[in-house]
Amino acid sequence: MTPPRLAPGLILWFLIAGCGPATAPPHGSLELRFRLPAGATAGLAEVRLAPAWGGANRGEDRNDGYVRVALVAENFVLPTRGDRPVTVARGEIAPGAYAHVFVETPAVTGRRADGTVVAVTSHIEPIARSFELAPGGHVSIDIELIVLPRGQRFGGGFEIFVKDAVAAR
Repeated sequence: MTPPRLAPGLILWFLIAGCGPATAPPHGSLELRFRLPAGATAGLAEVRLAPAWGGANRGEDRNDGYVRVALVAENFVLPTRGDRPVTVARGEIAPGAYAHVFVETPAVTGRRADGTVVAVTSHIEPIARSFELAPGGHVSIDIELIVLPRGQRFGGGFEIFVKDAVAAR
């Protein structure tokens, strides 16, 4: 009696029928950019940021559930003239609806025109900016920042805040 020779034929049939290895779901790309308008620098000649991470979330809770994307660099100098955005984080995420964006930035310094380096207290927080990412699509979000002087009765210095976030065109 000869053994059945079905095994090679069945393996070929399963592969052709699509029962082979699963493929990854399609993703889209998210780019997060910081923008510091010329009139929003409180007179500083340079603003340097050292972000920790960036991402987007899908829920109503602005402090939880972020899908992270990779930082482009560990330190950034934002242009204080010309209003040009700087890409801070970029990466692939699953398609769908997102509610907030955030680039955690605990370390910020400034430089005055005379070269003096000054501390800038970071108040960069998550901001509601909903967007829909299509499979294979791309979304760029410009996070607009503003630097304000801190009053002398609060110790002087500077603070940086998120003013707005808009989908880039």
